[in-house]
Amino acid sequence: HPDFWGQGYANEAALACMNYAQDNLQLERIAAITVPSNNACIRLLKTIGMQYEKEISLGNSNEVVELYARQMLKV
Repeated sequence: HPDFWGQGYANEAALACMNYAQDNLQLERIAAITVPSNNACIRLLKTIGMQYEKEISLGNSNEVVELYARQMLKV
């Protein structure tokens, strides 16, 4: 909801997910996709350390999305 935009909630939630993925799930890599026009999402992904990898098409829809990923630290 727009009343809550820009207050850091998405960043806090994304970092909590990254920490959970590393500490509890012990994932080696985490990935996310977003549409190229979602600048707020792209900014957030970069803020939490994810890097752009490539554009991909989703299934038969031909919708193009961008793939971002991050290698997790070994615990």
